[in-house]
Amino acid sequence: MNFFFSEVGDNYQISKSLDSFENGGLFGKGIGEGTISKNLPDVHSDFIFALIGEELGAFFAILIIGVYIAIYIRIHIISQRSNNFFIVIFFGTFGCNRQ
Repeated sequence: MNFFFSEVGDNYQISKSLDSFENGGLFGKGIGEGTISKNLPDVHSDFIFALIGEELGAFFAILIIGVYIAIYIRIHIISQRSNNFFIVIFFGTFGCNRQ
């Protein structure tokens, strides 16, 4: 059985989330206007990014990923520049500091 072409069984949520990204397009359908994501059982917790992809679009989803990457880079820079051991350990756990 092919993972991406099966619509039943264990792949139902994953295939519906991929359909919601496809349905959303570049700029989305609008907040509350998504149709496929309403069929996802755990859209409020597990598949929130699929909901974002359908209602707000791929542009906003990529923007969210960019914000997370910017936060990660900033945490890494702070932990590299600090001389305080507590700050290095504290921020290093979030930014996977490698010295």
